[in-house]
Parts: sequence; structure tokens; C-alpha cells
Amino acid sequence: MDSNSTLNLNEHVVSDSQQAGKLSELEVKILQFESRTYTSEQVKESLIFRKFGFAPQRYYSILSSLIETELALEEFPVLVKRLRRLQSQRIFSRKRLLGG
Repeated sequence: MDSNSTLNLNEHVVSDSQQAGKLSELEVKILQFESRTYTSEQVKESLIFRKFGFAPQRYYSILSSLIETELALEEFPVLVKRLRRLQSQRIFSRKRLLGG
């Protein structure tokens, strides 16, 4: 993991690099990885563990926080907008399933 990154699963990803006005190397790699397509979720999750060294749940938690940042939106606008839209759709679907 990048030594400049401070990652917390329960909070937004805020790295020293973001405070300096740029994404960290790890954050860029996560967004680049997410921009690719994969043949299946199992393949993607295996690659997440091999490439980043942490569980897919942690990866998705970090990604979720990362796409909420303005820096991510500025550097990867199309990807971040697509991921935000998909995230909103999943939240809406869950609420409907739960009767909310």
C-alpha cells in the first residue's frame, strides 16, 4: 500500500496526496483497475486480492469512499459518474426490496 495513504473503512478515503490536491498512487491504481471490464466477479475479486493485497470487501469500501471525492471526479469524470450512478441504483434497489 502507498505510504502516503490513510485508508479507513468507515470514513472517506483521505490521503496526504488528496490534501495536497492530487490522488495518491494507490487511489489512481484503484480507479484505473475499476475502469477495466472483467469476465466475472470471481475473476475480478481474485485480481483485487493479487493486485492490492486486500479483500474485495475492503477494496469496494475504499472505492465507494474514493468516488465521493472531488479529486476522483476531476481526474476520472466519466468513470466516477458511472460508478456513482450504479451505486445510487443499487441503493435504490435495496430500499425497494426492504420496503423503504
